[in-house]
Order: sequence, then structure tokens, then C-alpha cells
Amino acid sequence: MNELNHRLGAVSSPYGIYSYITSQTYDGYELLGEYDDIIRSGAVFVASVMPVLEAGFTAIIPTVASQIASVMRKFPDEGVVVWLRYGFEMNWYRPEAAEPRYHGTPSEFVSSFRNVAEAVANNPMVSMFWSPNNLGGDSAETLDEWYPGDDIVDIVGTDFYPLARNQAFRRCYKEFYDRFLTGKDKPFAIGETGASGDLKEHWLRELVTQRKEEYPNYVSMAWFEYNKEVDFRLVMGNRSTLEDRRRILVLE
Repeated sequence: MNELNHRLGAVSSPYGIYSYITSQTYDGYELLGEYDDIIRSGAVFVASVMPVLEAGFTAIIPTVASQIASVMRKFPDEGVVVWLRYGFEMNWYRPEAAEPRYHGTPSEFVSSFRNVAEAVANNPMVSMFWSPNNLGGDSAETLDEWYPGDDIVDIVGTDFYPLARNQAFRRCYKEFYDRFLTGKDKPFAIGETGASGDLKEHWLRELVTQRKEEYPNYVSMAWFEYNKEVDFRLVMGNRSTLEDRRRILVLE
């Protein structure tokens, strides 16, 4: 992240790292392996924790939740704000999906989310981030059963990757935003997004040019800065286009 910030000439807002729960003993080694870089980055740390153990969501009992909370506590101790994106895309990584995958029902997910929320509740620098997959931008109603509740969700977000140039922010996010954010004093953060090829600049502008009047809760977006299946990289990839992208991200 420090190299990315150096190339941008600015400090990135969110810094996301993935971590897997594969048993009822959780040590967060993926997160702690980047500990020094996270601290130096100056970013909000988005800890994307995936409970992919065979026993499913029901395995995330209070003792396991306490282990998650212990790992998260190490970052606020150094002044880092943590958004705990627990069980993100819970509606996408279903048992029929390719690895990694979740096991369990919506109600079991909600119970596990609540266990984790209770475990971190005494740390004001750790927020619970609910981040389903938007599944095309037009299926917000189907997410109701996966929503843990206003009392324990601190940040509402969604993951979405556009596939066509005519995609617009409004089409992809407004229904979700209206359903889960309207009338609520909660931040809206895009947990994960990205585009490849010629679509990159179009989609980046869509993300950074929305009017505050229409989306007053919109606070941040996290771009998937990675070469996976396709090249999503904005900053760490093609240097010939870096200046254009830097101008969009930093100046627009």
C-alpha cells in the first residue's frame, strides 16, 4: 500500500486484506503478515474475513468470535481504524460456488455476524461492515434475509463489478442504497469493485463523481487492485495511463 500511495501521490482511504477462517482456531495470520504496512499506510483497515470452514456459519460461536476480536484489537492499539467486513458476499460464495465457499443459511449467517459484533462491541475503533454481492445491481430485495439488523451493522456496503460500458452508478447501486441506507445514519462504502480494459476509466469516474445530495451516506469505495482472471489494476499496472488515473482519483 505504501508503494501504491507513493505512485498516486496521495494516501488511500481503505486498505483491504482477505483472511480465511478454516477451523475454530483463528489467528488472522494473513492480516498480521501485513501488519507493518497497514500501520504505515494511514488508511482505514478493511479486514475481509471469510468463515469458509466446513462446519459453516454455525461454527462461529462466541469463543471463535472472541479470537477474531483479539486479532482486530491489535490494529486499534496502533491507532488504526478497522472496518470488519465479516462474511462478505455471503449471498455469492454459496455451497455450489467454486472455492472459497460458505456453508449455512441466512439465519445462521446472521447469528454468526451477531456473535462477532458482540465480541468487538467494546472497541469503538472496530466497526461491523455488512457487504453482500449486488448480483447485477437489481436484486436488493433478495438481500433482506441476509441483513443482520440496524442495531449491529455499523457500515453498509456492497460488492459489484460492471461488465459493460453503459453501466452507471445509479443503475448499479441506487436500489440497494435506497433499501438499506435511506433514513439511516450509517456510512455507505463500496466494499469491492473494479473493471478491466477500456472500462476502467469510465467506471472510475462513475465512482468518484457522484453528487453528495443524491448519496449523502456515500463515504468510500475500494478498488480491487489485482491481476486476477483479468487485470483490474489501476495504479500498479500500466504506468503509461497512471497519470490519467491519478488525476481522476486525486483531483476529481
